Amino acid sequence: MYTVELVRHGGALGITISGSEEPFDPIYIAGLAPGGLADRTGAIHVGDRLLAINGVSLRGKPLSEAILMLQNSGDTVTLKISRPRDSGQSMSHKLYL
Repeated sequence: MYTVELVRHGGALGITISGSEEPFDPIYIAGLAPGGLADRTGAIHVGDRLLAINGVSLRGKPLSEAILMLQNSGDTVTLKISRPRDSGQSMSHKLYL
């Protein structure tokens, strides 16, 4: 597990997240905009699991709530991430942020 802080300066984070509306299903990074903010950090990769946004755990939260949290997170966004050993998870319900 590790933490990444992104300062967006009014721009997009450049990530796509995926998951489901089942509250205990994991939420993953499904894509990175090439050259986007998240991509430029080099610390976030497709298949990483998103655990928390600005210190608020995503455990028990559906994808729609995670999306709202990211959209309303302000200029500085802190993401808690884990990198799974097997990144072959099924990803659905994507939203580009």
